[in-house]
Amino acid sequence: MGGRDMGMLVTAALVMIVSGSIYCIGKEKEQRQILGFKAFATFMPVLLSLYMGLQAGGAAVWLIFAASVLCMCADVLLEIHFLWGAVVFGLGHVCYVAAFLWITKPSGVTVVVFLILLCYMALLHGRQLPKFRKKTVLAALYAALLCCMAAMAVTVAVHEKNVQGMLLAAGGFFFFLSDNILAAGIFAGEEDKIRGRFAKAALLSLYYLAVYLFAAALYLPGGV
Repeated sequence: MGGRDMGMLVTAALVMIVSGSIYCIGKEKEQRQILGFKAFATFMPVLLSLYMGLQAGGAAVWLIFAASVLCMCADVLLEIHFLWGAVVFGLGHVCYVAAFLWITKPSGVTVVVFLILLCYMALLHGRQLPKFRKKTVLAALYAALLCCMAAMAVTVAVHEKNVQGMLLAAGGFFFFLSDNILAAGIFAGEEDKIRGRFAKAALLSLYYLAVYLFAAALYLPGGV
């Protein structure tokens, strides 16, 4: 990794922290007015993966770029129309899974991790699923996609045994945690404002870290 690449990674991280913080500390009634800051934070991984795609190419790189773009779009859609935002995030997970499948093949590790994560979500949120009513199937499908993405990210780390794989696995795990915090908040309903702010800060921090790590992993030697 050269000095230019390191400079890009550091700059992108700083911009994400500042932009994400502006959105996070904004008042709830002003969130739509500062929604651009939320999207701009995710725009950093888009730029990082685009640069690497233009420099090195490769199907996995372009799939991670596509996933980053979809996540950025979903950031905005989630605040405007939650269902469509979730659908676009789901498409992002499909692209991440496809990228990881390009790097390595699924194995017993994938199945075990997938089942562990899915069982965890079922135990944590299963009783609340009926609240989605007609959208219950979509919610279950999204949960399966999320678990599949995280399981494949872990599989890459186990098979490749390099730092790049470890970053991808960490990104998958952080994304999984972020979405579970979001789900818990949805099911909890009205909570006190202090707890709500901490939960929002936690889920956004984990989410931004996840998409950043997915893009940053492209800058390290590995199987991508």
